[in-house]
Amino acid sequence: MVLVIGGSWRRLARFWALLGAIMVVASILASPALATDRISIAPGLNGPINAISEPDANGTRYLGGSFTAFDAWGTGGGALVGASTGAVNTSFPQVTGNVLASAADGSGGFYIGGEFTAVGGVARNRAAHINADGTLDTNWNPDLGSGTVRALAVSGSTVYLGGFLLHRGRHSAQQCGGGWNRRHMTRTWDPNVDNSVNALAISGSTVYLGGSFSTVGVATRNRAAAVGTDGTLKDWDPNVNNSVNALAISGSTVYLGGHLHHRGRHDT
Repeated sequence: MVLVIGGSWRRLARFWALLGAIMVVASILASPALATDRISIAPGLNGPINAISEPDANGTRYLGGSFTAFDAWGTGGGALVGASTGAVNTSFPQVTGNVLASAADGSGGFYIGGEFTAVGGVARNRAAHINADGTLDTNWNPDLGSGTVRALAVSGSTVYLGGFLLHRGRHSAQQCGGGWNRRHMTRTWDPNVDNSVNALAISGSTVYLGGSFSTVGVATRNRAAAVGTDGTLKDWDPNVNNSVNALAISGSTVYLGGHLHHRGRHDT
């Protein structure tokens, strides 16, 4: 029984309507939304972006991060996004884990790296290649174990990976940079860096590395170095005093970004 004293049924109706609205909002806040319900609550990505590839021939980019959904579509840690519409391509497989690096393969597909363990339900440890039709490349599998890929670049017939990696078949030694043939699993490049590589950039036959390392081979190179595609260490030595997390090349200039105090520009 409801007893109304000195009021009206209209005020009581408004009260119950307000109470119902409060209960609905509380219910939404108390429980996580399903991927299919997210678009009506919080459209877009539901987590940070860690990597954006250069565009492919159609302007499409591959986004990587620690998100798991894009609008209403469950993506895992990577999403292929259209250049003009920003819509996610649902034909690309879900990634189990975080994507920290991505690069277009020049044929409509993408190489990805990070801390993931599977792509499209198939085991892939930290590196994978997704074909233009959205299928996983079954022939390319570096299988980097428990390492982390933080940088990735493609040049000619070689895919260059940087991060905190392990030699294939040499689990006693830390390895932080390497190049693998795009068609086969032959390792073709090994700079032998003593700590993490966080960024890679390629200009002609030179690969620029940035990270937290202090030696390349037996030579001192603090946080930045240049290594030829033939494996030869270059004289370029900015001698940076803290970690480098980003690299970009424009003409004859290399730009460095990160937790550093030196000016972030050094001639090649």
